[in-house]
Amino acid sequence: MNLRDDKNKILFVALFAVLLLVGCGSKKTGSGTTDLGSELDVDGKAVAECSKDGSGHSDFEVRLTAYRDAYGRLMPNFVRMQIKKMPEQFKTENWEINTYRWMADASGNADMDTDKLGMYFQAKYGGQFDYLRVIGGGNVTSPYTRIDFDNEVEPIAQATNVPTETAQSFFNVVSFIIDLKDPTSAFQVLRVSLKKNDGGVMVEQKYVDVLIPTYYANPEVYSVDHAPILQTIHPLRTLTGRTENQYLALTQ
Repeated sequence: MNLRDDKNKILFVALFAVLLLVGCGSKKTGSGTTDLGSELDVDGKAVAECSKDGSGHSDFEVRLTAYRDAYGRLMPNFVRMQIKKMPEQFKTENWEINTYRWMADASGNADMDTDKLGMYFQAKYGGQFDYLRVIGGGNVTSPYTRIDFDNEVEPIAQATNVPTETAQSFFNVVSFIIDLKDPTSAFQVLRVSLKKNDGGVMVEQKYVDVLIPTYYANPEVYSVDHAPILQTIHPLRTLTGRTENQYLALTQ
């Protein structure tokens, strides 16, 4: 028995398992945009261009990917959001999706912007994403600030032949471009909230917080100039002691 080989195999399996959970992958997308994988910066530090929430919800999970223009330039005003798990109540109880942004200073003081962010629908065709331009009110010039099943998802699904057998069926095909309205990247976190209409009052049922790409993939490097409240959201916060290339691989 070769203990060193066994340790290497264990490390590979562990890294691969996390890669499946965190990695977003390099991909060519529609509308002339490219979401590239993570990369090393000029100082050799791994910069992540994708992120996922660490809430631990069994039925609600969100991933974000940095958005680039046709020339490969990062577009800090936008981020792609994919809902990997959606509670079935989104369909059966007509829950509503809202997105918000928040930041925290070095002392850990959080500042939540309560204005809802705009969301554009995109659908995946042939492995690529493209805008759903055919739906009035939800096109590239007028984003949604709220999305529920009855009023937005079902009409869009019918018009574009996207499946809705379950709540998740729709989100397996459709993603969102979120307008962060943040050209200077001042905000660090996207909050995705699910709300239910309870007697005319929207009551939050679940939410997730996700680091907005880009950010340092190495949680120890990230912690140097970010408060603990942000460190706890880092998707690789429990993985320390890796090389920058390993952190790079984990966020590809």
